[in-house]
Amino acid sequence: MLNLLQFQLKKEGKMITKTQGSAETRRKLHTHTHTHTHTHTGSFLNGLKQIGTICFAFLFSMFSTNLFATDPNIAADATTANCDNATLETYSGTSNLQANWTPNLISLSWYNENTKMTVQDAATTCNYDGSLIVPSTVPTRTGYTFDGWTVRLPGAYTELQYIQASGTQYIDTGIKLSNTDIVEAEFKNSTSSEYGALYGVYQVGESSAFYANQTYYGYDVSNNKINTNVSVNTNWHSVVHNFVEGTLKVDAVVVNFDAFTFVNGVSNYLFARYYNGSYGYPFKGAVRKYRIVRNGSTVLNLIPARRKNDNVVGMYDTVSRTFLTNSGTGTFTAGPVVQ
Repeated sequence: MLNLLQFQLKKEGKMITKTQGSAETRRKLHTHTHTHTHTHTGSFLNGLKQIGTICFAFLFSMFSTNLFATDPNIAADATTANCDNATLETYSGTSNLQANWTPNLISLSWYNENTKMTVQDAATTCNYDGSLIVPSTVPTRTGYTFDGWTVRLPGAYTELQYIQASGTQYIDTGIKLSNTDIVEAEFKNSTSSEYGALYGVYQVGESSAFYANQTYYGYDVSNNKINTNVSVNTNWHSVVHNFVEGTLKVDAVVVNFDAFTFVNGVSNYLFARYYNGSYGYPFKGAVRKYRIVRNGSTVLNLIPARRKNDNVVGMYDTVSRTFLTNSGTGTFTAGPVVQ
């Protein structure tokens, strides 16, 4: 009697094995098939009722299993299958069992970050590995080119409304600013008296940071202050730092600055400013959006998130598909989960 069951899963997705009697032991749901051959004399179980895991017809006390999957997303642990209320049927000789598959149904929503609204004229569900219908209306925004739709966050991350720093945390974005960039952020200070750099770079002869200190302001490359005269408070604010047009906009207030060219090319920080090889003037407050657009295309788009496997809080970049974490000390505080 063989005590080894080996089979190779051939298709991504979740398996449904459901038999209600010997006549349905071999039942096809789709063309995705799988066959194993097992020579033995023993008892098998019918009446199996498990969705999402594999529940094969054999007595676990008599046989061991080796399950081989081509994809880690496939649930392939027969020992955890639910075979309650199964009936016994005896087989002898060679038996061929066929696995039956059905694709997962995935829920979809289409979110326009510019309008902060969900797009309605599109499919809300599709089958795993199937085709889907994208919205018929292409989003528009003055001065920008629509890049297309992308998955906001993969399943390994939970989206947060914002993340908050206490003054010792910062993120190295890895992006070197240029005079073709537009920096966008949404933020709020912890208190109205906090002083710090929300983002930017500062070194001798070159500065491009955004600060909060009584009022919100920035600097140009010649270290000239660009004051918006918007008072610092604990409300949510938006900033658009446009190096193409030479404008700094906080909420509805726009001020101009002279155009310049970045020379040294160092990494731009978030929640602090790069300062001669280290970080300085850390920001105490929360950020819910941070994006850099270059020549009309997004090169960095940070979403507040928490990694599920270790609960680390940081920012997920939907462009590079990477998770950026704290480069300082301590930990970021997670805001509420986005529902």
